[in-house]
Amino acid sequence: RLINAHYFSGAYEGEKNNDLWDEVYEYIVTNYNINKIEKIYFSSDGGEWIKAGMKRLHGLTHVLDEFHLRKRVLEITRHVDGIDKGDHVAMDTVLDLIRRDTKEDMESYVDFLLFKAGDNEARRRRIREGADYILNNWTAAKTRLAKRDKIPGSSTEGHVSHVLSSRM
Repeated sequence: RLINAHYFSGAYEGEKNNDLWDEVYEYIVTNYNINKIEKIYFSSDGGEWIKAGMKRLHGLTHVLDEFHLRKRVLEITRHVDGIDKGDHVAMDTVLDLIRRDTKEDMESYVDFLLFKAGDNEARRRRIREGADYILNNWTAAKTRLAKRDKIPGSSTEGHVSHVLSSRM
């Protein structure tokens, strides 16, 4: 449950994206004592327009939102021949690699999954796209999994659906 939720939305394309983050910053300094803020976790899907906001609002810790992280892990592991899907071995392995290991370890496991996918180009493409997404958001994914108990989940997708989409 969000308390005193405040929504920002609009068509902020290109340079206008800066206007959005100026509005967010202005809201924060108007409504909070920024000297008392200890930590701000910035949960996102890793989109470039969102990452641009992190450059304009300093002191944020980026975490990949749980929904998109899980979606991509499932994308990587779902259709790989020879892996027992019922036990979720591949899925658990990918999550453990993100949590405890390095990008290089992850890339090695992705190579293994690509090998297991064989000549199926559609599977290979899904594995590569999912892996690229996670590798491009590596630190944010690690932070999400490392601080799982301390960072509440994001309700962004639900809000997009119920607040914005319903108005469109």
